[in-house]
Amino acid sequence: KAKYGDDETKTKEINNRAKTVLGKMLELEFINQQDYDEAVKEIEKGFKFKKGTQSSVIYSYHTDALISQLIKDFMSEKDWTEEYAKTYVYGGGLKIFSTQNTEVQEKMEKVMATNASTYQINSRKTKGVKSQAAMVVIDNDTGYVVGVVGELGKKTTSRGLNRATQSTRSTGSSIKPIVDLLPGLQEGVITAATRYLDYKTEFKNGAKTYSPKNDGSVYFGNISVRAATAVSHNVPFVKIMAEVTNPVATSYLKKMGVTTLDEEKDTGLALAIGGLTKGISPLEMAGAYATIANDGVYRTPLFYTKVIDSDGNTVLEPKQETRTVCSEQT
Repeated sequence: KAKYGDDETKTKEINNRAKTVLGKMLELEFINQQDYDEAVKEIEKGFKFKKGTQSSVIYSYHTDALISQLIKDFMSEKDWTEEYAKTYVYGGGLKIFSTQNTEVQEKMEKVMATNASTYQINSRKTKGVKSQAAMVVIDNDTGYVVGVVGELGKKTTSRGLNRATQSTRSTGSSIKPIVDLLPGLQEGVITAATRYLDYKTEFKNGAKTYSPKNDGSVYFGNISVRAATAVSHNVPFVKIMAEVTNPVATSYLKKMGVTTLDEEKDTGLALAIGGLTKGISPLEMAGAYATIANDGVYRTPLFYTKVIDSDGNTVLEPKQETRTVCSEQT
């Protein structure tokens, strides 16, 4: 349709475009002269339009993430532009096999919608501002992402910000098992019984010094790795990182699918306790933890298993990378 002009101008432009298309179809022999003449007569009688309504379907956060992944995969596999990939995904008459578990997804959405206040923290700096939340659930038998939610409260739009896949945040202590314990065990630096002196310590961090504190400035003295993990004290984990070294620990995070490390800034010991420049998304954290549950083998989290076109042909299948990060014993 024409973007500007009165109804008569719009109608004229629509008719001209329709005739142009018919002329090209005749030229390329998709239709014959009789078909062309009959179609032109129909055009000249005038089109009758009815006002359409926009779809009110609001997709789940999982489906939002699936569509984003499909567009990226079509661009990569077919060497398509983003605009063409979007057009094909939305208008290609495709049958898409999603990994979403509807029961899990609905339960997650219900929790986030009805218990929002339970998971919110008030900002200590800005009055009235509250924290947000996101969640990813992976089926570890398959590596399939079965549920995704990207905010607190009821979802009201599709294709908006998806914090589960798009937002990165500092991980805090939740990074310790994947950046300290797993590399430390696999590299033979520690066992669960290895002991460290848990007290205020000053570390050399390049040209500077680094003095991490435990929560509440509580220190336990001589403590095992197992006990330090139970209470999540910071100092023992920084000591593990100092022995493993940041480059080695970082290499393990990358093997577990973490893509948001800052190569220039995330090079110090603060990484041991979640000191990250950009942070990590909930999706990548879930994928990294799934490596542990999968006996040390990382698998790319999947949002779909295959895509079939209107003729029944499989036009796209995801590539699920697998790689061994550590031993089953670790």
